[in-house]
Amino acid sequence: SPKVYIADSGLACHLLGIETPVQLEKSPFLGPIFEGFIAGEMAKAQLNAGRRRELYFFRDQQGLEVDFIVPTRGGGVRLVEAKAARTVTPSDAAPLQRLAAAWRGQPGPRGSMEMTLVHRPARAEPASHAVAPGDVRAAAFSLLLSYSDFPPGTIFAAVVDPGVEGRRKALAVRAGPYYFVGPDNGMLMPAARSLGAPGSPPQAYRIASFEALGLGLGSSPVSNTFHGRDVFAPVAAQLALGQSPTGMGPRVRPKDLNFGEAKKTDRGIEATIIYVDRFGNLILNMRKLPAFPVTLKGVKLKACRTYAQARRIEPLITLGSHGFAEIAVNEGDAAEAFCLKAGDRIELEEI
Repeated sequence: SPKVYIADSGLACHLLGIETPVQLEKSPFLGPIFEGFIAGEMAKAQLNAGRRRELYFFRDQQGLEVDFIVPTRGGGVRLVEAKAARTVTPSDAAPLQRLAAAWRGQPGPRGSMEMTLVHRPARAEPASHAVAPGDVRAAAFSLLLSYSDFPPGTIFAAVVDPGVEGRRKALAVRAGPYYFVGPDNGMLMPAARSLGAPGSPPQAYRIASFEALGLGLGSSPVSNTFHGRDVFAPVAAQLALGQSPTGMGPRVRPKDLNFGEAKKTDRGIEATIIYVDRFGNLILNMRKLPAFPVTLKGVKLKACRTYAQARRIEPLITLGSHGFAEIAVNEGDAAEAFCLKAGDRIELEEI
């Protein structure tokens, strides 16, 4: 039976109420819309070449499917599989290989056979440029907060690397539907660990041989001081092209950076400042506000839902948009006011 495509992807999106790229990215119709786009482009290519429009779809009773079969000159065919993902793996080409093997196994003369796997191009996007140079803890926090804003299959190349060309390893980490590439200084692990299911921790692989992976800038060797350019970005590109991180090197136990959890004490709550933002707000390793009034260094912190609920220059504690408790000074700088920095442990004393 025929398979129907809407070749005008803009019209398809309009009919489905999809108005923005973000809506399209999250739509369950992304795959069919992409297939329709590819069908329209191949049909246009045939007509522009003065040939008859001729596209076929293959599906057998065993469930083998190939999106497009396109006749070529000389009695050959081109098998085309369209994937809406931005990254592909060898398994995505399996239907093409199975059908090609069946084609070649048939008796009689056969024309040429071509196989094409079409997918959306990888897109490079900055996750954050707000991290201070060398601040591994801030980079880890930023990555933990931002990864879920990106679609499954995203590859994060994180380069905050004060130990470049020291004894630290270079890593490629697979966690859930995401990949993380960067130095083994703990920065990747809070995000990667949050994606691990019970009994299924993130898988970290050491990027063992730069030369074997073809890393470096052109014919030049890998720089001693610029692994972001010469190691991590090229490895991310190889992952985007479908290479498995298992081919990068041996599996290793990465260095961890654990923000820990606040704990109840006899006097109140002991917490750690995991990040200080550019406004001087102190973000704590607490996912809830204290259930009782507290002071910090003898100063009462007003429990607020918003900053505006506190008077000007009044210290407060609130639950930030990131989901962590934070200490702030309304229209002021809490880090400066309390002489505190990221990594400091504090005691929130119960009143």
